[in-house]
Amino acid sequence: MRHLFSPLLLLLAGCGAAEQPEWIELTAAYGIEASSQGERDQLLRVFERVAETEGHHMDAATGQELALQADVYEQSIKACIWVGEDDEEMLACAQDFEERLGLVFVTFYRGTEPQRNQAFRRRLLDELQTEFGQLPSIPQMPNGALPLAEDLILEDGNYAVSEENSQKYEARSEGTNTSP
Repeated sequence: MRHLFSPLLLLLAGCGAAEQPEWIELTAAYGIEASSQGERDQLLRVFERVAETEGHHMDAATGQELALQADVYEQSIKACIWVGEDDEEMLACAQDFEERLGLVFVTFYRGTEPQRNQAFRRRLLDELQTEFGQLPSIPQMPNGALPLAEDLILEDGNYAVSEENSQKYEARSEGTNTSP
C-alpha cells in the first residue's frame, strides 16, 4: 500500500531530464472506461485474480484513502500489481485522474525480467478484454510519458492526443532523448 503513489510519480518523472532505470520504463498503456463503482470493482477483481494466479499481489487504495487525498488530487481508482512481498517491482497499475475521472489508465512496465512482464501483460490484457471488450491503447509521448487524460480522444479504436492539444506535447518533446 505504501507504493500507491509510485505510478503517479513515475508518470511525472517522464517530464524531467533525469535518466530512469530501464526496468521502470513504461512499455504499454491502455484505457478502460469505468465510470461506475461497479465497473471499477470489476476491474479490481480482475487485477487481483490475475495477480494471485501469477504469484504476485495487488495493493489498492480504499475508498477512504481516495477520499482523504481528494482535496489534493481526486481519483476514483488506484491499484498496482507487485512482485514480492515487499513490493520489489511494479508490474501493472490501474488509475484514473481528476481531469477525466472514469478513464482508467492501465499501465505496464519493463521490469527486471522483461519476458516475465510481457507474459504477465498478455495474461492480464486477455482477462481484461474478456471482461471489458476491446482495450484502446494510449500513446506514449516521445519522452516516454503519457498524455493527460483530458487531452485524449478515441480515434479508430485507440486513444490519440486531440489535434488542438498535440502542439503542447510536440513542444515538450523537442530535444528529448528518446533512445532506450
